[in-house]
Amino acid sequence: MNDAVEDRRQEFPRGVPPWRSCQELWLIGPPRSWGPVFTDARRLWSPKVMSVVASRVGAPITDVAGKLLADKASARGRYLLLGTIARTRGCTVFAAVDQLLAREVALKVHHDSDDETTWRLLAEVQAMTRFDHPNILRVHDVGDHDGWLYSVMDLCDCDLLAWKGGEAWSEVLDRLLEVGRGLSLVHAAGLVHGDVKPANVLVKDGVAKLGDFGLVTTPGWSGRVVGTPGFIAPEVADGRRGHEGDLFAFACCAWTCLFGGPPFGEPPPGADVSAATMVLVERAREGQFNEGEAPSSVSPTVTATLRPALRSDPAERPTLDQLLGQLSALRSARVPTRWRWWPRR
Repeated sequence: MNDAVEDRRQEFPRGVPPWRSCQELWLIGPPRSWGPVFTDARRLWSPKVMSVVASRVGAPITDVAGKLLADKASARGRYLLLGTIARTRGCTVFAAVDQLLAREVALKVHHDSDDETTWRLLAEVQAMTRFDHPNILRVHDVGDHDGWLYSVMDLCDCDLLAWKGGEAWSEVLDRLLEVGRGLSLVHAAGLVHGDVKPANVLVKDGVAKLGDFGLVTTPGWSGRVVGTPGFIAPEVADGRRGHEGDLFAFACCAWTCLFGGPPFGEPPPGADVSAATMVLVERAREGQFNEGEAPSSVSPTVTATLRPALRSDPAERPTLDQLLGQLSALRSARVPTRWRWWPRR
């Protein structure tokens, strides 16, 4: 990890809770605030805010009210930080409550604040705010507080891979169809998502939402290979980013969630990102599928449905809408004995 980034991460916990669950932090003390400052935050502590906090930390509303009102500080930030959801090299994501709008949110604080990070953050949120769709994550706020870039989005329950545990394959397929519809809307707007994978499919109240538009772009050529190893299409590794690459990644995402592992297996142990990408892309070019035993509960037709979307030649893949149509028919048990794909011209 870059030293400058590491130093900035260590500097960040000024008034920010450690990486613990909401319930653990609540036992330690009242939630800390962060973000744009209000001179008298007690006016923001409405019954609705108390109720939202109580629901998240699992405490009685009277306990929440007592702890918040006992804090004598007059100036408080807009967001109450209730716990850490995730931490990566580039950002830390908190479960928080927006005191102004009285709702739960996910607050993403970026570790860097250079021009490139600022530009990428604005590109991401501006792309996401183009859509008002139940299967695309919503952005509520973006800004700069005390030198830290941040964005505020829907707070979801978990990602798709975590959610699928114990669910029937038909329910998982329903969530995949939902995120596929969100991705189709992104394509209709002339954009490429660039990083479709289970970790970027979030589930809120049983509904899947496509998130993390950090690599969003328009179709074209690029000198950088971006994405996640195991979900990168061969042509994307060659520098060509397009809707076909998103389709390939979506099919990899579906395969991973339904069969418990990526279609072309795991990268070699100890391989760095570049080496892992090369190995998995080469397996995709050769059609070397991971032939592990599929769960007996999953319809065998699912494999035959997804394989065409994982072909190495993008011209031989179906369109996203075609694949969603076939998966929808499969979900409804109106399954023909044999799929027939027509190469696109």
